[in-house]
Amino acid sequence: MLFELPLSNPKNIAMYLDVQLTSDALSGPKRITINPLQNFSYLVTYCPAATGYREESIIFQPEDALEFWYLLKITTKLPNPVVMREITCELGEKTTQIISFINPTYETLELETTTNSNPINFFFDCKNPPPWKVNPYSTTELAVYFKPTAIGRQDQQAIISFRCVQFKEWKYVLSGIGLFPQPLRKIRVSAALHMPSSLIISLKNPTKEDVIVNISLTNQEPLKELVLDESWDSYLIAHLAFKFDFPRRTKGIALPPKGMIEFPVVFAPKEMKLYNTFLVIQMLRANGEMWPVDNFYELNEETKRMVKICSGEVKAIHWIQPFAGFAHMISKTAKVITCQAKKQVKEKVEVILTGDFFGPNPTPGMAKFIVMKKMDKKNEFYKKISEKIRKFEYEIEYESNKMKSSLKSFVTIYLKKLSCKIKKNQIKLVFMLLFKPMKPVRSEVMLKINSIKDGMWKYPLILHATEPEVDGIINIPGAGLFKKSISPVRLINLKRNTEPFTAYFLPGSDPEFSVNPEVGKVPPLTSDGTLVNVGFMPQMYGKKYKAMLVIETVELYWKFEINGLPETPLSLENVQARIDASNDKFENRLIISTMLSKKKKI
Repeated sequence: MLFELPLSNPKNIAMYLDVQLTSDALSGPKRITINPLQNFSYLVTYCPAATGYREESIIFQPEDALEFWYLLKITTKLPNPVVMREITCELGEKTTQIISFINPTYETLELETTTNSNPINFFFDCKNPPPWKVNPYSTTELAVYFKPTAIGRQDQQAIISFRCVQFKEWKYVLSGIGLFPQPLRKIRVSAALHMPSSLIISLKNPTKEDVIVNISLTNQEPLKELVLDESWDSYLIAHLAFKFDFPRRTKGIALPPKGMIEFPVVFAPKEMKLYNTFLVIQMLRANGEMWPVDNFYELNEETKRMVKICSGEVKAIHWIQPFAGFAHMISKTAKVITCQAKKQVKEKVEVILTGDFFGPNPTPGMAKFIVMKKMDKKNEFYKKISEKIRKFEYEIEYESNKMKSSLKSFVTIYLKKLSCKIKKNQIKLVFMLLFKPMKPVRSEVMLKINSIKDGMWKYPLILHATEPEVDGIINIPGAGLFKKSISPVRLINLKRNTEPFTAYFLPGSDPEFSVNPEVGKVPPLTSDGTLVNVGFMPQMYGKKYKAMLVIETVELYWKFEINGLPETPLSLENVQARIDASNDKFENRLIISTMLSKKKKI
């Protein structure tokens, strides 16, 4: 609330005034200046933190005159109900609407709900329970869900009341419109050739009435109740790839309000090609009456044409779930590619794709297709390719994300040659695979070739990298029996980022060797690297000590042969003899004599 207080300066000199506000709910300038012979309006804002009657004062203190004040008598009422915009949502789905709580006061508001006149259609997220705090002079947003239970506006309004210590009631008025369901997001199903794959589809009755449900697949039954765009024609073709696991329980299913039913759909492809179908769910009122549509005149022409509605009621409500089924084939034989670590090998990989590529009446134009490495769909090159041209994408698929991070930089594959045999419905692809391992590994990967229209082929490849040659030989002289000698090894990182490493000895190494640290990090290429200390403590004389030290990161691998050498003997040149053959010490020895006295017997 904004107040305008009139002030004036009758003098010929400027007037300077200090302003005191008796409440934190008042806000305005704390010092003002009024020019000579001028009228002035002082603006003050009042933001009360509670309802009821209050008296507030605004005191003005001139420098050269007596103070004066205004007494404000204010009655604060409850906030006016906030009417939210009307929202829409398809029947069976839910959407959110944001309620904004604006706190213009100097106190923190803790809001709770007191009443919700329609909790079925409008409800809050249970993960964000009350109270909801609104800090002083700030705004807090709260999401409320709308889930329609009918087509149109039928009883889909709500008044939600909030309260806090400062305000007894803060009302929000919400309303929503239920829309006819549109085709749902396509579900992609994949199954091995001649092998069934099933998925569970669930349905919950979103209305407040008892209903009768009929379900069907358009590859088995024609779609008569709805009219769809021509782009969906491929989903109406008859085939046997999709079917229900229990065909007798697809008609006349009774469901109460909020009742749920689950039914499995089986996909069993017979050929390597794309199979499309619609799962159609028809919902009728159990009492045999029509569904009312109170927003008929607001429907667009496309919706009216699709659901075949010409008045304010409709016989059935339909849900359409598109399915796209892909067959995949995995080769039973695996090609083995072997290479010693830190070397490289180039291998030719030939694959033959068999499927229904060209149909019974092939034409020369069908032989045109593109084979390319899998890339991001947002890539500009990918966008320029016409959808009418058959596309094949290839990639290497790894056993796990961990194995992918280790092997991806070791493997490069590209297409060298392609050809096709139209009469045999075959496409031959020749790839070149460059395997350049940096560490020993053995892993099975898949060369995956995918076509959005024809299916997916997988060819297993076994990549085997054997132990590399040693990177160096480290000879550590012994310092003595049970004494430890240390030899440092400097590691240089070839990457721009810091790489964690692990150091260990291969099986068969003598236990008299040690390494420190066993775990650490190698700094980037621009640094001087890091040191790893190899220790040697012999336990007996005459034994040959040997070990094989390995230091590895995610992509790098160092291997060192360690030899423990015996203690280096001292040189015998210019060494004085330690034996005194002159006998001088014996001749000059100190002789001590002892006199014993004899005692007489009495």
